[in-house]
Amino acid sequence: MKLSFRAIGLVVMAAVIGAIAWGFWPKPLAVDVAAAARGPLRVEIEEEGHAHVRERVVVSAAVAGSLGRIPLRPGDRVRRGQVLAEIRPVPLQPLDPRSRAAAIARVEVA
Repeated sequence: MKLSFRAIGLVVMAAVIGAIAWGFWPKPLAVDVAAAARGPLRVEIEEEGHAHVRERVVVSAAVAGSLGRIPLRPGDRVRRGQVLAEIRPVPLQPLDPRSRAAAIARVEVA
């Protein structure tokens, strides 16, 4: 009778150790398999981004006018002395009394 309890105990202990070992045993992972071949590498990234201005350039004229359409596109080559934009002067309009007084005051201060 003692032998049977000892045998049952050993079988239960072996089953518990086996269950713990089976629980910790590494599971196989599903992977994609393909044949390796030489060829061009093509990588595409499609994300949104932000552009930052490195140098800010202010273009201003001493006279009032309107800027015509610029016929160039980003990346076009330009030559030295090439006209890039034209400013057409706006017809002069008479000053109202307040603007005239302010202009006279600026001239006197200068």
